[in-house]
Amino acid sequence: MSRNFLEKYNNSGVAKYIQSSVHRFGWNRMFFLCFVLFANCIAAQKNEVLHGKITNNEAHGIHILNATQNVGTITDDSGNFSISAKKHDTIIFSAINLEPLKLIVTDRVLEIELNITLDQKVIELDGVTLNPYGLTGSLSKDVLNIPNPITAESLNLPNSSTPIITSNQRKLYEADSGNFIELYGSFPEAGIAINLHKILNRVSGRTNKIKRIINYEKGEEIINQLNTKFKHLYPNLTESETYNLALIEFYKKYD
Repeated sequence: MSRNFLEKYNNSGVAKYIQSSVHRFGWNRMFFLCFVLFANCIAAQKNEVLHGKITNNEAHGIHILNATQNVGTITDDSGNFSISAKKHDTIIFSAINLEPLKLIVTDRVLEIELNITLDQKVIELDGVTLNPYGLTGSLSKDVLNIPNPITAESLNLPNSSTPIITSNQRKLYEADSGNFIELYGSFPEAGIAINLHKILNRVSGRTNKIKRIINYEKGEEIINQLNTKFKHLYPNLTESETYNLALIEFYKKYD
């Protein structure tokens, strides 16, 4: 009789309800435990605010970077700073004139206010010779003693090889440039242009006058060069004597 009762009980809806309730309670408890563990993990990874101060004399504007989270800040006028961080993050302190410092965040670092001192950066320069040419202080002498003076050619500057023209050479170019007659266009719309400016300068004699001045300037330059040459060759001669020698030499070559 008891056996029949148990079979009827197991097949009844009451037994099935109790079994399903126990089953549901087990899964809920498992879910609850997983939720608690997950929440603890999230709490362990939560960011905190790291506070500190740079104790160098000039502590304003020093960069503080959380390299792990790629966030940064700078110090205030007093060297104080605060930055978001969590355990195991890497914090880098840097400035142009200071050696960078790397800090790994620990529980202890998060609990205290940091005092950071950065080492001064040492920049080694190449040796410099202050007096390489034995300069005396006299400009006229020192210019002659410099073996390779700095010029536009030595610096490879643009157009350094282009000769510098004088004001009279520029006037000659303006007065006598171009052709007397220029043809333009093509048949049947061809035409001619007459250079009246060049013609008038030739007729008035202005062109020849400018050419004579240019030739005179070239002659003066050559004579001065010869005069300087004779000064070095004959140091006992006077200025007028060396100049006369330069004139004689000039007329021998160019007369």
